[in-house]
Amino acid sequence: MPNKIQLEMIENFQCPGCILGSNTKCGSFDMLDDSGMVHCKKWRPSTFMSGVGRIVLGLPKGFTRTGSVEFGDKPFSYMRLYESPEKMMKYDKFNVAVWAMEQDGYLFVRCYSPRNNWLFIDVIKDGKMEHVPGAVNVGDFYDEID
Repeated sequence: MPNKIQLEMIENFQCPGCILGSNTKCGSFDMLDDSGMVHCKKWRPSTFMSGVGRIVLGLPKGFTRTGSVEFGDKPFSYMRLYESPEKMMKYDKFNVAVWAMEQDGYLFVRCYSPRNNWLFIDVIKDGKMEHVPGAVNVGDFYDEID
């Protein structure tokens, strides 16, 4: 059973613009809780921007674009939510924190797993830039992002 923080994070970051519904009471909600990371397994961003592709409405600029990630029936999610820094994965040479930004009590991280060619957006409640050494701080140029 999801706790309040997990539900809040899913509703704030995944549900906006989801093709299946706008909150966890949509009838399709199916939460995965895996080693501290949570997300709705059924989540699919439905907002499309011409010339850009699919975008995620619940995220700040710099983290909204899904790129070429295919969402079909893949067994992984593009977005990983962590309710605390203690539960987040550790970034290393196999999971590289590329871009990061603190905003409204959350750390947003654009992470790349080069071995698998997978891109993830990680959202960590109470996360800090110190948790992602080497990542580019998007907050330094946030106003330049479209």
